[in-house]
Amino acid sequence: YEYIATHGCSSAPDAPPPKRMGLYAESSGGALATSLLLRRKSAGASLPVACVMVSPWLDLSCSGGSFIVHEAYDLVLQKQRMVGIASAYLGGGSGDADASPLLQPPESFAGLPPTLIHVGDTEVLLDDARSFAESAALQGSDVTVKEWSGVLHA
Repeated sequence: YEYIATHGCSSAPDAPPPKRMGLYAESSGGALATSLLLRRKSAGASLPVACVMVSPWLDLSCSGGSFIVHEAYDLVLQKQRMVGIASAYLGGGSGDADASPLLQPPESFAGLPPTLIHVGDTEVLLDDARSFAESAALQGSDVTVKEWSGVLHA
């Protein structure tokens, strides 16, 4: 992100200028994108003009209630498997707030760019999307969540 934000995209000469760049993330990329936003904001660096996330996994501890309620419906993501993936990624444990943005203090979510989240209403990541949107909105950030009926994980 930093390179493109600073230098632009040389392989796409007609690309918009870096000051108009947005951020897109899907699934586990949601945690990466949100962590990037929070780190850049904390450092006083420029932020993308907008963010779009599809089915973001924002709490690698999988503690949202939708992991229990929707596990029978979400054929792609299962809590036990995801906890194992998170543990392997983090080298054990899942309580790292840098890797799990929902574990950040609520005030961290102030000043984020406008964010659009798409999520299925029967997937296990539903509560991650809702919790992020609620926390960010309470801090004055503009977040819209579009819940898609009967749609599974992206």
